Amino acid sequence: SGVVRNTESLSQLLSIMKTQTSSHSQRLAVLEARDKYIRLRNPQSTTRSGLNLEHVSLKGTCPDMCPERERYSRSAKNQLRWFEKESGELNHFAAVKEHSRSAADQDVPLSHELRPASVLNKTLTFLMCNIVDRIDYMGGTMLQWFSFVDQCEQNCETYVEP
Repeated sequence: SGVVRNTESLSQLLSIMKTQTSSHSQRLAVLEARDKYIRLRNPQSTTRSGLNLEHVSLKGTCPDMCPERERYSRSAKNQLRWFEKESGELNHFAAVKEHSRSAADQDVPLSHELRPASVLNKTLTFLMCNIVDRIDYMGGTMLQWFSFVDQCEQNCETYVEP
């Protein structure tokens, strides 16, 4: 179990979603099953290719600076940034969504994967007060710091309507 396949039924996905987890990779499998379950129950939220996004209402409901599934995915793959860890472990309150370019074959984001304007504002405030303003205390290189700040600013800019 754990790995979500296209052939899995709703009952199989529900079974995965009820699984107790003890690791970030197991939690990720549960979250992936949840998202697949939602997509199977609501077929309108499929891929971007061939879908007229002007008629799709996307409203962000994610209360965190980084959606839960992305946090666990990056933690399981050891892809957390220096400031997103505390004592080597994922710090859920410091994780910030990574910027990714959209592609036609990607799924339309679910509402819990999108951050509303208030959370984007909170994210930029966090970055300005805890990352940009603390350059002397950061871990990593100056290039890593600059790349991170630039990426986060682009990510927030992507989701703010003009």
